[in-house]
Amino acid sequence: MEVVWFAPEDDLVKLNVFAVDLTPALANGNHNGVAIIMRDTEGQMLWAAMGPMNNKSKDEAELRAIHSGMVQAVKMKRLRINIETSNRRQSAEHNGGMADEELSSGRMRKSYVREETVVNLSVQVFFNLKDVNVASEKIQLGKENELKLGTSEASKGKEKILTNYAFNSDGLLSQEAIRILDSGELLGISKVFGKPVLDLEKEIAGVQVKDILNAVVLGNVEAIKKVMNQSKKKLECIKIADGSKQDGRDLTGEVVPMVE
Repeated sequence: MEVVWFAPEDDLVKLNVFAVDLTPALANGNHNGVAIIMRDTEGQMLWAAMGPMNNKSKDEAELRAIHSGMVQAVKMKRLRINIETSNRRQSAEHNGGMADEELSSGRMRKSYVREETVVNLSVQVFFNLKDVNVASEKIQLGKENELKLGTSEASKGKEKILTNYAFNSDGLLSQEAIRILDSGELLGISKVFGKPVLDLEKEIAGVQVKDILNAVVLGNVEAIKKVMNQSKKKLECIKIADGSKQDGRDLTGEVVPMVE
């Protein structure tokens, strides 16, 4: 099995198109209709339209909707377009953005900020097992890897799960990590770093606490600040379809300052 992940670029948009053909027709005479939604890489709706196309076939209605969506995308200067339709044949012919194996990368925002802050990304696939254990393994691109299902002992324990993190010392925080937390120098990023119990999985401006702490311990402070500030800008004043705006809060509701 060959698995390849591509993190979507900022200007990519996805067009979701769905058409229905009704027999018999509705009481008002409508016998088919089409809907289209345009979303960005973070799932925010940028544009949408829907309505009947009684003088068109189902395929023609979908293609008209796709054309309208692409016109809108060009107006927004979004030239990288991924198209998904309810018609498998059209999806195969008109998909211009990502292959089927890559579509879920748009939903995995956390995965491409975890290792080396997007640089030299290595792929990690998690398998959720029936017994609630989680087994994980690194997959080398282009090579086949076998995973034996069952109870996995490989990833149990903090010392195993956080093996590659610089602040981890046999399952405990290293002395350097403790020194950094006690110094209060990370309070400028978030008050999370001043709490008695540190939640390593908490997100701050789209970046997990464990990744921030790891970068600081490694001395990559400027790199992690750059990633957080880019994420902060995306969170600020994102236009929603109903005209409302989202302020500069992270996914936990905490206001995230720009990192100096």
